[in-house]
Amino acid sequence: LGNMLYPGYAMGGDLVTTRISFPPSHDSELNVEISRPACIADRDPAGHKGSFGQALFVAGSRNYYGAPKLASMGFLKAGGGYSRLACPESLVPVVSSTAGTLVFIPLPETKRGAIAKEAVGRILDSTDKQNVVVVGPGLSLDEDTQQMVAEILPKLSQKGLPVVVDGDALTVLSKLDPSVLTAGGSGERILTPHIGELARLLDRSIKEVKADLVDSGREAAKKYRAIIVVKGAHTLVVAQDGRVSINPTGNSGMGTAGSGDVLTGCISAMLCAGLSPYQATVTGVYLHGMAGDAAALKLGQDGMTADDILNSVPEGMKWIRDPTLIPEHLWKQYIGPEII
Repeated sequence: LGNMLYPGYAMGGDLVTTRISFPPSHDSELNVEISRPACIADRDPAGHKGSFGQALFVAGSRNYYGAPKLASMGFLKAGGGYSRLACPESLVPVVSSTAGTLVFIPLPETKRGAIAKEAVGRILDSTDKQNVVVVGPGLSLDEDTQQMVAEILPKLSQKGLPVVVDGDALTVLSKLDPSVLTAGGSGERILTPHIGELARLLDRSIKEVKADLVDSGREAAKKYRAIIVVKGAHTLVVAQDGRVSINPTGNSGMGTAGSGDVLTGCISAMLCAGLSPYQATVTGVYLHGMAGDAAALKLGQDGMTADDILNSVPEGMKWIRDPTLIPEHLWKQYIGPEII
């Protein structure tokens, strides 16, 4: 396991594994695997925008124009059909100037340009016919907005909708009772914290969380009854039952503002692709890393931006559908240790 996580991974070369005296049955006790993307069904040649999934993104504030665009456009770039962005009214002209394919739901806002708590009713009304709801990218921690998040999370659960909780909504969640995510509902919950956000969710120090990322992810999955995406180099996807997938795709150029917002869009699109929630999350993370690798091939890792990753998502989808297109050096990285 230490050979697949940083810093150990960076210090290794070719990794070969073989059996010694431990029986193969003991492998299941670890319950950790290298991520593999799910087989995504071919697109319906007679399909329309509704056939490929509909997502609602509750996102954005005056100081964060990029996050709502990157997340909601990431959904479309990964194959989603219909992306709605519920954001402060003043953001609509700005975001729409570079993302005109989105459908906008203008919301009342506070004096500081964040979503006001009065928007709750309109947000919930907008969830009809949606396949997934995303809450969090670029919301800010405005007091009104925090109240809005605290109110809509349990109501989304009661509607039985899959919910992806990201960004500032994770900070709000860390202040609430974990039961707000379930509230008697059946909708799947996916949380996408970076290490700092995971530390807040667990009320731990960052140092404590980094000391054992796998167990920290498992603890969060159990506490919030959710799939946890521990973002970072070799992102972890952790299921409620303790399964852990280590993602092998991606590169250091993806350490840039907005990269995680694109990831949120990718996961949301996979949730609309007929996959189980865990498969969709693993595949979305895998796709996001592939997009970063495709961008790095074109541009180099230095100076890559989230827009470059976003624009490379369709190429990542091509690689998932046809692995023969993956460059040889990346294929070796993706398949992980050679077993002899």
